[in-house]
Amino acid sequence: MKTFLVIIATACCSFVCAQDSAYVIKGNVGTGVNGKLVFAYFKNSMYNYDTAVVTKGQFTFKGFTTEPLQGTMFWVKKQYPGNVQFYVEPGGTTILNGSADSLKNITITGASINKDMVALKALFENEDKAYEANAKGYDLPENKTNKAALDSLDEVEKQIQRNKRALLVSFIKQHPQSLLAAYSVIENYSYDVEPAEIRNVYNLFHSNIKKAAIGKKINNIATIFEKYSVGKKLDKINQPDTSGQMISLASLKGKYVLVDFWASWCAPCRAENPNIKKAYDMYHSKGLEIYAVSYDDAKGKKKWINAINKDGLPWIQVSELKGWSNETSENFYIKSIPANFLLDKDGTIVAKNIFGDKLLAKLAVLLP
Repeated sequence: MKTFLVIIATACCSFVCAQDSAYVIKGNVGTGVNGKLVFAYFKNSMYNYDTAVVTKGQFTFKGFTTEPLQGTMFWVKKQYPGNVQFYVEPGGTTILNGSADSLKNITITGASINKDMVALKALFENEDKAYEANAKGYDLPENKTNKAALDSLDEVEKQIQRNKRALLVSFIKQHPQSLLAAYSVIENYSYDVEPAEIRNVYNLFHSNIKKAAIGKKINNIATIFEKYSVGKKLDKINQPDTSGQMISLASLKGKYVLVDFWASWCAPCRAENPNIKKAYDMYHSKGLEIYAVSYDDAKGKKKWINAINKDGLPWIQVSELKGWSNETSENFYIKSIPANFLLDKDGTIVAKNIFGDKLLAKLAVLLP
């Protein structure tokens, strides 16, 4: 299942308030080079873009942050191709040296976290290339309606995910105080994770990381996954439908309910809709209801309604129209869609993130 994953700006996620400290980015991209560079980063729930003038190859950025902050540097108006990703640290100076026309090969020094970034990038290189190659398979016309091919791509994707997690665990064991490794946990353990899996990873870290904001976030994620694991109850959801009428999940008690998280702009979600519709057509008369929560925003309301009509989705559709800021995203830590919970008549979770034939097989047992 090729999913849509929200990019999680982990360096900006904090559970404690701290005062910003200054950081500096200095560099040289070649004598005689003039122009403008952009440093783009995610902070305070929004993307920020700082610009620096390059004079005879020299440039300087200055800013403030409470924690290591990841950003991307590139040329204004694509004066030269490429970009480079790196971290800045509060109170520190990051130094970049290289060629203007080869930013991706630039040398990064000054912020210790960048050493781990380079090491992890090398560690994940083969799996990242495999993921990119596999992802292209979903877009091939001959595969889009070929269930066997899609199932095969799904299995490859899951194996790549397992491989990356195993590599990350080995890195954490060798670097238990690595902040970058902690950020990587957020990126690699946000979807299709067993609670014990992320809890075990959290326990590998040094107490210094556990006490840090990022460590507290990992602990919080593990706690959420434990709270909403199979066998546990799902908290109530109460959101407006397309006409603005509030519909609560609790009102469906006594029925089996598939709580589906999707969005009109999410291609994998739209591709899964026919499978959900098949399940609905087969089992609605036997007691199945679907409660779909959209991560569309207010500007996308018309697209949301059009998608419902175009895909022929007759079940309950609700949304706060706040995009990823929908309360369920944080409450249940849903950072990748499509996602779902299958509930029994009492609201107990009997399955999570179950799609296609697996969903039908589960329903066949529950609603024979």
